[in-house]
Amino acid sequence: MRAGNLSPYILVGIAFLSIQWSQDPLVTRGFLRDFIGITIFATYVGTRYTVKEQFEMLCLTLGLATFLSMLYGFAKPAEGVHPEPMFDGAWRGIYNHKNILGSLMGLSAGFFVLLARSRLCPSWLAWSGCILSIFLLIQAKSGGGRVTFLVLLVLIPLYRGLRFRSKLIVYFAILVVLLGGVSGVWFGDNSGLVFESLEKDDTLSGRTPVWELMMETSRENRWLGFGFKTYWLGFRGPSAYIWLNSPWRPNYGHNGFMDLLVELGVVGLSMFLIAFTINLIHSFRWIIQTKTMETLWPMLFLTYLVFANITETRLVEPKSLYWLVFVLIGLLPMPPSLDSAREPEYSLPNSLSEQERWVQTTRE
Repeated sequence: MRAGNLSPYILVGIAFLSIQWSQDPLVTRGFLRDFIGITIFATYVGTRYTVKEQFEMLCLTLGLATFLSMLYGFAKPAEGVHPEPMFDGAWRGIYNHKNILGSLMGLSAGFFVLLARSRLCPSWLAWSGCILSIFLLIQAKSGGGRVTFLVLLVLIPLYRGLRFRSKLIVYFAILVVLLGGVSGVWFGDNSGLVFESLEKDDTLSGRTPVWELMMETSRENRWLGFGFKTYWLGFRGPSAYIWLNSPWRPNYGHNGFMDLLVELGVVGLSMFLIAFTINLIHSFRWIIQTKTMETLWPMLFLTYLVFANITETRLVEPKSLYWLVFVLIGLLPMPPSLDSAREPEYSLPNSLSEQERWVQTTRE
């Protein structure tokens, strides 16, 4: 039985309807073709393959991206590495920007740690993939990717601990609150040191002023936004206000939640949050009702998705692995109950009359 999270499909429908109020309907139609296509493909994969098989395919995909990025970095540095004046020669691998490589390698390293613990493949192979992913993460010089990987590394044993005793859920919630409070206080006192270690400033490389300007323009079309993928059109779209009032000219908002807000408004953002909450609850059920390590991946991915969209845009993207996996999680079947998985125990009867009744019962 499938989980039946229809919220992602409703969000696709809202994006389709946004043609009616889009700043450039032709641009919206072009992106919608890819967006609908990858949603259909995700639906096929999600209804065809099991949780374990999906995890194996994701690890294979991430492993291939890691290998090819290594190949481009060493064998074709003209394409796999940013020119020296730009980003201090940071690697970008098979992607067009270092932040894309860094973000994906943070996820890749976390998934390979999970793969190494799941025994679905030789451990040396999984750990090799993890080491190569960490190497690329360092070479990409992506602060967000490093933070994401460290968070995933800490959460893997914590998520695994939730399935042993129900009381641990309460302890886990208390631990998260305490760690969040302590981290918030510590960050407030040492924010300068943190930003310096991540090679950022307190504006996150100029992102926060852009977000403030985006909030100002979003008030014009608060509920429905400016149309799917038609906010950042340079001087032809609402982004002209950003370009005229910002020290730099970004091509996107560098925050997935902010970009979704200005494109599809409060309605679109709310629908995504509903879909995310349903997926989160469903992933939590897989953790507490199963025993295998590979069933941790849906919750791990959702955690990653939040962190990856704080300084980059990875939420609702056509031709995107992130949207594909998000739809997959919503299509996962209900996890099997631990009690129902146990085999029924039969005891042989003692007396002859009991034997006859037992045989009659089993025949019925």
